[in-house]
Amino acid sequence: MPAKSHERYARPLIDMSCLSIADTAYVCGLFDGEGTVGVYETKNKTKNGGRRSAWHYEVQIANTDIRIMKWLLDKIGGRMALKSKGKEHWSQGYVWRLTGENAVKFFIAIRPYSIIKKEQIDVALEFRTLCKARGNLQTEYELAKKREMAGEIKLLKRVNYAI
Repeated sequence: MPAKSHERYARPLIDMSCLSIADTAYVCGLFDGEGTVGVYETKNKTKNGGRRSAWHYEVQIANTDIRIMKWLLDKIGGRMALKSKGKEHWSQGYVWRLTGENAVKFFIAIRPYSIIKKEQIDVALEFRTLCKARGNLQTEYELAKKREMAGEIKLLKRVNYAI
């Protein structure tokens, strides 16, 4: 029997409980320093020609050391991609990613160790609760609330905590 279209793209769920406390704290340090919390809206066409909003979560860690990327893949899973070089003399960069429920599992596991991105993680987890409550069915209020929370994460990325 052929796979359903969404099953072709399903990623295996990660198991963050396999990491030691030290490894989890190390990953969190990488994430706090080099990572990104992403909550993104995409608009999909419906059968009747309308548009419907879909949302997804993403975790990214960028670095120029391939050893860190391989370590993340070995320990956690996810995907890795080359990052485009801005200038010829720059080092090759790499981006490690988790999406969907894997991103949520990652947020939950590292949250106790996070210092810099804890507020962003909290908003992303609250956002997930809002999305889980009704799935793709959403009122105008819920859609506005999701957009507001995605905007809040963007603002938190710009906060500069001066000493």
